[in-house]
Amino acid sequence: MAGETEKPSQKRELAQQNFLCGYNCAQAVLAAFCDELCMTREQAAALAASFGGGMGRMREVCGACSAAFAALGVLYGYDRPGDDEAKAAHYARVQTLASVCKALHGSIICRELLKGIKTDDSPHPTPRSAAFYEQRPCLAIIGDMAEALEQYLAKYPPVKRQYAAGAVVCDMRGGECLFLLAEDDAGRVTLPNCPLRSGEAEADCAMRAAKEMTGFSVSLSPKFRKTAEYPLPDGGKKVTAYHLATVCGAGEVPLGACRAYHFAEALQTLTFVCDRRVLEEAYTHLLTEEAE
Repeated sequence: MAGETEKPSQKRELAQQNFLCGYNCAQAVLAAFCDELCMTREQAAALAASFGGGMGRMREVCGACSAAFAALGVLYGYDRPGDDEAKAAHYARVQTLASVCKALHGSIICRELLKGIKTDDSPHPTPRSAAFYEQRPCLAIIGDMAEALEQYLAKYPPVKRQYAAGAVVCDMRGGECLFLLAEDDAGRVTLPNCPLRSGEAEADCAMRAAKEMTGFSVSLSPKFRKTAEYPLPDGGKKVTAYHLATVCGAGEVPLGACRAYHFAEALQTLTFVCDRRVLEEAYTHLLTEEAE
């Protein structure tokens, strides 16, 4: 890990520069990997904001370590409840990076790393000064954790993931429940979906997908969200978050590749098994709402 190679670490330099510019320790590390995480710099900084100073300046787990662990979660994390094998594999990754900080600095606990330096757990940050940077090991730890994460990614490349959002589009304007499906260029019948644009909100992407693939404007249900994964030709994954949507546009007409189906027919028509699972869950959700 850190120190194994003489090749200069670009992430070390970037993370340290982030810290010198005023980001907290966790933000400095996570923002250095925003491209790998498919986030904007601002999104990465916001996600890591709470971890600074050992979790909200409580001097618990070092923020630089927490940021590295968070990056591991985004890039390698498991998401299926009860998957103990995946859980163990992921915890092993976390322990691997934690061992780097322990080996180089003796601990991953902020108060222990700052031993001998006067600190407190007030929420108010210590003013940055030349003495601040000289007295604390933070800059070195940030560089070490960024370099360790950089080397881990190079040694164990994560599965590439593309993120998308879509909608289970339900048209109830005629007094019956019809689901709108779309056919892609390869002739596969799918739930409407499209890739997330940089900085685009997931809900906005879902509504855009519905409009672009069915021709209808929709409103989203705030109570339904399910994800589906699709294998990509390069061995990666496309991860799509689906929302339940209801047609609300007046005077709009469906696009040529869009067709309306009753539930049973839609279930048989969909190409992908994971789409069928999402449709089944959406239909169950609709029936539950009607019963209430």
